[in-house]
Amino acid sequence: MTRLPPFLLAAALLFWGWQTGLVVFAVVLALVFELPRVVSSRWEFADADFRRFRDLTAILLVGALVYRMVSRETSDGIMDFFRAANFTARNRSMQDVLNSAFTYMQWLPLLSLPLAAAQAWSGTGSTPVHIYSYLFGGKRRPLTTGRFDVAWPYFLVVMVAACSVNTRSVWFYPCVCALTGWALWATQPRRTPKWVWALIFAAVVGAGHWGHHSIRGLQSYLDNTISNWVANLLRREPGFGESRTAMGSIGRLKLSGRIVMRVEAEGAPPALLRDSSFDQLRNTTWIASRKTYESVAAEFDGTNLTTWPLVAHKPAPGRVTISQSLPKREAWLSLPHGTARLTGLTVGELRTNFFGFTRVTDTPGLARFTAEYGPGPTADHPPVHDVKAGWDDLDMPPAEQPVISSIADELGLYGLPLAERVRAIEDYFSKHFTYTSWLKAGTHNPRKGETAISRFLTTAKSGHCEYFASATVLLLRESGIPARYATGYAVQEKKDGQYIIRERHAHAWTLYWDEAAKVWKELDTTPGGWGEVEAAEHASMFEPIKDFFSNLWHRFNVWRVFGDKTSFRKHVLWIIAALILYLIWRLFSASKRARRKAALKTAGLEEAARQGADSAFYAIERKLSELGWERRPSEPLAQWLARIERLSPLPVAQLRPLLTLHYRHRFDPLGLDESDLQRLAVEARRWLDQLKPDLSPQSAR
Repeated sequence: MTRLPPFLLAAALLFWGWQTGLVVFAVVLALVFELPRVVSSRWEFADADFRRFRDLTAILLVGALVYRMVSRETSDGIMDFFRAANFTARNRSMQDVLNSAFTYMQWLPLLSLPLAAAQAWSGTGSTPVHIYSYLFGGKRRPLTTGRFDVAWPYFLVVMVAACSVNTRSVWFYPCVCALTGWALWATQPRRTPKWVWALIFAAVVGAGHWGHHSIRGLQSYLDNTISNWVANLLRREPGFGESRTAMGSIGRLKLSGRIVMRVEAEGAPPALLRDSSFDQLRNTTWIASRKTYESVAAEFDGTNLTTWPLVAHKPAPGRVTISQSLPKREAWLSLPHGTARLTGLTVGELRTNFFGFTRVTDTPGLARFTAEYGPGPTADHPPVHDVKAGWDDLDMPPAEQPVISSIADELGLYGLPLAERVRAIEDYFSKHFTYTSWLKAGTHNPRKGETAISRFLTTAKSGHCEYFASATVLLLRESGIPARYATGYAVQEKKDGQYIIRERHAHAWTLYWDEAAKVWKELDTTPGGWGEVEAAEHASMFEPIKDFFSNLWHRFNVWRVFGDKTSFRKHVLWIIAALILYLIWRLFSASKRARRKAALKTAGLEEAARQGADSAFYAIERKLSELGWERRPSEPLAQWLARIERLSPLPVAQLRPLLTLHYRHRFDPLGLDESDLQRLAVEARRWLDQLKPDLSPQSAR
């Protein structure tokens, strides 16, 4: 077994301290591992001691990992990843988790110290391999015999910890190569010439330097490519300022029953919760032409409740409480139409834009707030008609114009009052169209020169909400009414006193401008009962089980955000500290078992694992079995001895006092004291020495 070169571990530790900023710890650890070279004193650790050092190291590693997992940075990052609505948000949340993992890795040399330091100061300078037997199924197999130098893996741990920081210094790569070369030089094959080895190592170092820069370029390319690819797959996401619909696609829309929001209302809740709206249709994608946001100033009432006014001085008779998981850095809220103010929302900043997007940043991970809403003005800006600037709530894509104009003329929309135009469009869709989430080939797949919307209006006569909302927007615009495409969720399912918003409740509808009232109004022309169709087609038989765990997760989030997390972390630290103290006590205290082992060793017997199993009487039982006087299954010892006494001239009567001591040793909770234990061992050995080898059952006959 090749030993670690002198001072290599100290150099690696100093390199680790330089990279992590833990220079003081690095110097102390370097002294711990290098002082044994000049100090002759050693500890003679037994195998059991090494096992305790192993357990202490494992507790430190696992305990620190658990503590890191329950820290705010990691838990927020993990939950933000699963609730993130776009690739950018997922990338940011994953970066938080990776930063936490790297922080944990930086402390690995300290967490792994007990076992490595114990070997450094032990008399053998190595650890028994069998203490790692749990890696091989928990049994001590032949391949786990011998001894092992833990200094090599500890050196690897130190290098990994140092490289997890990578301060991008120009000296980083040369130092890594120097330390690695130093370690490899000590293990180089003797049959290889040193100059050949040095040449190969130099080539590897050069290739590594070139590959590092090449991989960075490849990584940048892949990041951009994958980000664009994932963004194109997203069906709707207000964070991108666009909503990519499924119009024209073939197949069944697959929306899960995952719960995304919980709504509590005293009376009837709002039918729809909107997160965004859009004004321009490009092929099958709706786009928000204006993406700038305006900050909303928070108001504080002195009771720890923060109010965010979206529409100033507006009466809002409706109140609804919304619980929604939000990405930590940035999120968009789904709110009732006409929301005037939000109360109890704890975020760093709230901003709105031209189309009613409500964007929040620096969230605690879970938002629970009250939205006050009612008819009247909204946070959306009035319609604009500026064709040159590209801002137009009456914009009509040229490809859609012929079919839309034909249907508008058929319905007689031109010249009607606004209310009658809206009613005519509602009646048109309710009488002649049906809802389906199954897009059959040939029905919703447009022919050459035909758009998805025109085919929906003239041939298919059925589709999902995106078709109805898009066609309604264009018909309203054709009749002269400014309109926008809106997305969000429908409030349909009530469960356990609250309304559950699932992913399949995602919906699209229309906003139109009422010039007389100077307000935006909602119009949903999707046939009623579409929610039941979605539930029948997409609800899983395992949905109640998923809901159960979703509720547990929600309660955990409530505790994590609003509960007392510091007490839980303190409990974790106390548990870890108690386990460490217990192992230290076991390591440095003399136990009753150790004294018993010494007494049995003096008597020439082996120690056993359970109480009384080390009884010297079992040696008598084994000897009698070798002579042919085996004990029958379930036969008590007393009956067995009586049977032998009747059939053989063996001095079995002398064993009765020993049997009494044996029973006390096995079944008395207090066991035997040292004198009785010694007496049992000595008398058993004396009885065995007087036996004659020819007293078998055959000779007795």
